[in-house]
Amino acid sequence: MLRFISFLKTQIRYTAAPIGELLEMASNGDFPKLLFLKEATAGIKSGKMPNVSWCDAIKKHGGDCSFNDADREILRKFGLGLGNSDVEGQLMHCDIFSRLFEDRLKAARSAVQSKGRLYVTLGITGGLGAALLLY
Repeated sequence: MLRFISFLKTQIRYTAAPIGELLEMASNGDFPKLLFLKEATAGIKSGKMPNVSWCDAIKKHGGDCSFNDADREILRKFGLGLGNSDVEGQLMHCDIFSRLFEDRLKAARSAVQSKGRLYVTLGITGGLGAALLLY
């Protein structure tokens, strides 16, 4: 998600293209696995406002990308601000949400590391316990 926000920020800064075009470029280019981008693009093309289309797409495909509920809520809030201000406002919006996603990524990595140790310890302890019972 950080790469996507960085891509979006760069495109906003240098092309100032409409949000629908930027989402379409992203979904057809470097981010085909973010299925909600194609859905949001289709909604925008059908006449929906970008923020409405984004929220609908997150509801429909947010779980397909291994995002948990908190991540989907941040994604939804990110989409609500897309296309609602000038270029500088959009760049600041991207910066804010990039920091939020960095924090979520750090927390997820920390949880994986601590839970990984826990499961290894439980496996070893369980194996020793079973060996003692069988002996």
